[in-house]
Order: sequence, then C-alpha cells, then structure tokens
Amino acid sequence: MPRGLSRRPAHLRRSISLFIRRTHMYIALFVTPWLAMYALSTVVFNHEAQVDRLYQKIYGPGFNRYVTERQLSYHRIFPPSATVRTRAEEILSDLNLNGSFGVEQATNRLVITRRDPFVPRRIIFYPSTHRLVVERQDSRLASILTTLHTQVSYTNKLKRIKAWAASVDLTVATMLLLVLSGLWMWWELKVTRFLGSLFLLAGILLFCVFLFVA
Repeated sequence: MPRGLSRRPAHLRRSISLFIRRTHMYIALFVTPWLAMYALSTVVFNHEAQVDRLYQKIYGPGFNRYVTERQLSYHRIFPPSATVRTRAEEILSDLNLNGSFGVEQATNRLVITRRDPFVPRRIIFYPSTHRLVVERQDSRLASILTTLHTQVSYTNKLKRIKAWAASVDLTVATMLLLVLSGLWMWWELKVTRFLGSLFLLAGILLFCVFLFVA
C-alpha cells in the first residue's frame, strides 16, 4: 500500500477533530450574548425577592414597580366572537404600542403586559366603565433581562418579534451543537473518558432526582 494512503484515515480524523473544535469555539462565541442574558435573567427569576430588596436599597422602589403613565376613556366595541388576544391586539394598536405582549382576562378587566426591554408597560382595560389605565415599569437591568427572556412568540404579527423568536430557536440549536461537540471532544481524549463518564453519569442522576422531586 502506498505510504500516503495509509496516513489518510489518521489525517482525516485530525481534520474532523479540528473542524469540530473550531466549530465549538466559534458557536460559543457567537451565542455568548444570548447565553449571558438567559443565565442572568434566570438568576433574577430564581432570586426575585433578593433582587427586589437589593433594588429597594439602591433605588428606593423595587425593580418590578409600575407607575401610572396615563388614563383615558376607551369606547371601542368588540364583537362577541373576538378572542381575548384579538382584543388585546386592537387595544395595543389603538395606543400605538404594537409589540410582544401577554394578556390575562380577569373578572372585570383585561390586563395586557406589553413586553419591551426598556419600557415595559401594563395596560388595564375596564369594559364596564370604558376606561384604560396605562402603567409604565421603571427601566432597570433586572426588568430588561426578564423581558428579553420572555419576549418570544411566533403568534405576534410583527416581523421584529418573529425575528427575535427565530434568534431564540437558533440559540437552542447552537446549544445542542455545543453539547454534541463537547461530547465528541470528551470521547476523543482517552485520558478523560473515565472521569468524564463519572461527571456525565452524576449529572444525569442529579437531573433525574430533581425531575421526580420537583
């Protein structure tokens, strides 16, 4: 067998290994802003009371505080077939506040949470009195992070919201690639296989414990 042919498989493995390592590195660098945002916003969700107390010490009010921005009469008549989401979309459109939102139907009011990284708002509609109350949340880093974390929806008609949702899907896909490429790199190094197996098994077992006791 020619000498060059015998070396080809080893050369191919090295090329694949280099490609996977470089891909792992560049993907990690690319999704750094998204991963940092989700990591920090999860800290806020998980320690909301402590974060709120910290903001009270620094600013006075907590990070989740709303203040009344304006109140106005609102006499739009919705057809009986209109869904809660459709009503919320029309209200936001009339207020020139189109964007990502959540909506909740209460007994005597409709509460719309207009998600915005910098100026989150809450719009409360009272059908019996034809009144709208628009409240603004003070812009704080914690509220910016939690808004970005929850601002995901393909159901919204706006292209910028759909684009953000697509970026989240891209982040999820790249995280899976990071996992797979990380497994490849671990298995490729024989010296780390045993210890790596222990860490992998420990992670799986701990995840299962939390899964069944949560």
